[in-house]
Amino acid sequence: MDVEDLSDYGEGWNASALNNSNRFSQAWQYQSQSQRRGYPIWGKLTVYPGGGYVVPLGTDRQSTSRILQYLFDNTWLDRLTRAVFVEFTVYNANVNLFCIVTLTLETSALGTFFAHADLQSLRLCPFTDGWHPFVVAAEVVYLLFLLYYMIVQGKLMREQKWRYFCSKWNLLELAIILASWSALAVFVKRASLAERDIQRYRKHGEEGISFSETAAADAALGYIIAFLVLLSTVKLWHLLRLNPKMNMITSALRRAWGDISGFIIVIFIMLLAYSITVSGSLGKSFRAGLLGSKGFSVVGGRELGLGRPWEP
Repeated sequence: MDVEDLSDYGEGWNASALNNSNRFSQAWQYQSQSQRRGYPIWGKLTVYPGGGYVVPLGTDRQSTSRILQYLFDNTWLDRLTRAVFVEFTVYNANVNLFCIVTLTLETSALGTFFAHADLQSLRLCPFTDGWHPFVVAAEVVYLLFLLYYMIVQGKLMREQKWRYFCSKWNLLELAIILASWSALAVFVKRASLAERDIQRYRKHGEEGISFSETAAADAALGYIIAFLVLLSTVKLWHLLRLNPKMNMITSALRRAWGDISGFIIVIFIMLLAYSITVSGSLGKSFRAGLLGSKGFSVVGGRELGLGRPWEP
């Protein structure tokens, strides 16, 4: 990202031959992240910014072939190119799902190539099936409950004042309220972005509309809802503490927590030592995905015996 080229060029990356009258002139002009409405992309080698040199490939085979031939003849991809991204969005009307596909080809300073694909499915038109009245009703009921619990917690906070923050269950209620409002804000943001992108596609479908901003908002909404479900599960466990069976489970976990925590630490140390040893000895030749670039998982499916054994 520190050596990113931000300049505009002419055909063949000629800085002295700028020609904006050419129909393919935008292929040689830098577009910022805000202009593209994009987001940084996490590759295998580094994190790439959302801007760059963009070429819409059109919507039919003939125009795509003509554009690719033009780029090939003018050496659009040269030895200074570090990454190429192909972004497109497909829609399946049968299941009402958009799939945002990003194909990435990276090259290192040594000439090694790394190719990978990223697919993200999302539903930009949520109210198109017969369940939408029930979904809307459930969302309205949840909002009413949220307002009610806000009033209850507000009164409790006024009575207890600073002592309110000394109870972990009060903090749990406060976290649920904040996470709920955050999810609502991101939900509205995602809906507005989806409507904007769909309208832009209907008007300028051949310009290459990027749905990456909407996909990022949808992913953020999923993370917030997952965190909210976790907090709600903890609250439900607390509410069921008077149930004899649930109380027995809680008591058993509390008594066995010392042994369980020791077992977890031992397993973590073993897996960490195994992953470091194999990654250090085999390095790039090991194709099981140790210390993956996109996640923080250390052991892949083959290490756990879920796939075929590794073969050199």
